[in-house]
This record gives sequence, C-alpha cells and structure tokens, in this order.
Amino acid sequence: MNKKVKFNQDEKMEGMQKRIKSLRKSLRYTQSQMGEMLGVSAQTVSGYESGTIIPGPEALLCYCDIFKVDCNYLLMGIQESATTDFSFRDHEKELILSYRKLSSKKQDALRVLLDREGI
Repeated sequence: MNKKVKFNQDEKMEGMQKRIKSLRKSLRYTQSQMGEMLGVSAQTVSGYESGTIIPGPEALLCYCDIFKVDCNYLLMGIQESATTDFSFRDHEKELILSYRKLSSKKQDALRVLLDREGI
C-alpha cells in the first residue's frame, strides 16, 4: 500500500538530524565512536547532526543498522508499528547497550555461550 506523503524537505532534514543525534546519545556513543562505526571522522558526524553535511545513502544505511531503525523513521520520522511494540526494562536496555559496545568477536563468543545454555 503506497501512501503519498507531503512534506517540507527542510523540515524533514532537520528532523532527521535531531533523530540521528538523539539515537546516538540514547546509545551513549560519542561522535568519535559513531564516526568509527560509520567509517568517517567525528567532525563528519557533527556535520550530520548539525545539518552542515547531508549523509549519503551508505551512511544512512549504516545508521539504520547501528540504531536498529527503519529508513522511514530515520529519514521522515515515520515509525512502523511492528518495530515499536517492544518495551524494555532499564536493566534490559543496559544489557543491550553493553552488548552493542562489544567487538564482533566478543558478541560472537557471547552468542555461543548463550546457545550452549539454551538461551
């Protein structure tokens, strides 16, 4: 089902910048850490968040992957109901944040351990 959406491009870009910054801060990443994950400098991340630089498609897809959000949300603020039905307690959020900060190797090791435990 295709919906026609009218929007002011400048307004949506400003919203995207705010969402990028808010999501980064909610995960407690610095601009330097985010830059490392995106393969850009902290100054570029700052530019994305301030609107002086518009992230390209590759950066947007990386952001979506890092933040675990749909592109529609990042670009236009549109949330799909299927992705918003989860609610986590504070300690669960802390576990998720800690997991995301682990290296890929340590994430793999943790998954192996959880699999062994049947979790």
